[in-house]
Amino acid sequence: MTGRVLMAALHLLDHQLVDRDGVLVGKVDDLELFIAPDGSATLSAVLSGPGVLASRLGHTTYGHWRERMEAALEGPEGRTSRIAMPDVRRITSRVETTLPAPLLATYGSERWVGDHLIGRIPGGRRRPDDGPEPGESGIGPEQGVTAPTSGPADPTTGDASDRVRVSTVLRREVVDASGAHLGHVLDVRMVQDGPVGAGFDAGVRVDGVVVGVGRAPQRAGLLRHRVHGPWLLRWLAKLATPHRRYVPWGDVQVATILRADGPMVVDGELSDVPGE
Repeated sequence: MTGRVLMAALHLLDHQLVDRDGVLVGKVDDLELFIAPDGSATLSAVLSGPGVLASRLGHTTYGHWRERMEAALEGPEGRTSRIAMPDVRRITSRVETTLPAPLLATYGSERWVGDHLIGRIPGGRRRPDDGPEPGESGIGPEQGVTAPTSGPADPTTGDASDRVRVSTVLRREVVDASGAHLGHVLDVRMVQDGPVGAGFDAGVRVDGVVVGVGRAPQRAGLLRHRVHGPWLLRWLAKLATPHRRYVPWGDVQVATILRADGPMVVDGELSDVPGE
C-alpha cells in the first residue's frame, strides 16, 4: 500500500510546530534530508530556530552566523534548532514533537522578548527578576523532560557531509546529462511509508522532485488534484505553470545535490507528476 504523500514546500515548510504539551513553539523553517550511501534519501530532521529561516531565505551569511552563535551559547546540552525525526510525534496540518518548549531554540528568543519587552510593559505577565517559570529550572531527563534524540537512535547527527537542507534543493536549476536546461525544483515529493519511529508516524522517504516554473500557484495549493474548484483559479494556475514535470529520485545524480552550488543533474526523461 502506498504511503501518504507529503510535499516539502506545500505541506511542511512554514507550518506550525507544537511541543509535547500542545504549546505553539514556532514554525518549520527548514527540513534536513539524509542521503544514504546507496543514494536514497529520507527526511531526517525538522529545523526551526534563529538563523534557520534567514539561511533559507537567502541571507546565508547572517543565518549561518546566527546559528553558530546560538550553538556556541547553548552548548551541546542546550536548546536545539534540529528536531530529529524520532522526536516528531505526528505530522498533520501541523508538526507535533515529543520535546518540551524549553528545549527548542525558538523558546530562547520568545523568552528574551517576554523578559525584556513584554514583561516591562505595565501590567505585563512577568518581569526578568521574577525567576524561571514553573518547570523551567533543572531541565533534564531526571525531571521527566526528554532530551533531543542523538546517538544510535539517530545516526545522522554526526557527519554533515551526508545531509542536505531542503532549502538548498528548492529553486535549484535542473539540467539533463548533456547540460540542457529543464527548469527549477519547485518541490520535493516525499512518501510516508517507512518504519514507525519513536513517535506515532512512519518514516518519510524522498520519492522525487517536481520540476518546472511558477512556484506561487503550487504554494497556494491550486494544483493539487484533490482541489476541485473554483475552476477559474485552477485554470489560471495551470496557465501559469505549463511545464510542471516530475523526476524520480532514482534519476537524480545525488553528487550534484550534495555540492554547495551548481545545477542538479538528472538522468532519464521527465514524466507527469504522480496523482495529477
